[in-house]
Amino acid sequence: MYAIIGIMTDIIWLIICVIVALLAGFAIPVLIELKRTVAQARDFLESTEKSLNTSLNEMDETLKSVRGITDTINTVTDDIGSFSSSLSETGQNLREIFETLQDSTENLSRNIVGIKAGIHAALDVLLNRLLIKRGKHHE
Repeated sequence: MYAIIGIMTDIIWLIICVIVALLAGFAIPVLIELKRTVAQARDFLESTEKSLNTSLNEMDETLKSVRGITDTINTVTDDIGSFSSSLSETGQNLREIFETLQDSTENLSRNIVGIKAGIHAALDVLLNRLLIKRGKHHE
């Protein structure tokens, strides 16, 4: 009986050893492939990280450029606002000058009409007096 138990124990150990050997036979290639996959994944992640770092650096430079352009646009917009304000003031000043010239022209025109009427009246009076004096001289 002990002999049968000893043989069965040996058989069980033999089966366990065969199973372990089979598992090792299957596990070793799987572990080797897993090691290769991990190495490839590591290489991929490193190259992706380098690429991302390059892209992030380029994006940072682009953002700095965009900020510079935005600052320039803001400056130009402020300058355009100032220029527009100056043009508005100039337009207002020109309007005031035009109105002053128009008023002066109207006043000058009235004065000229008045002077013309005065000259006309003076000439009429002068001619009438001359005619009257001539008429008195001839009598």
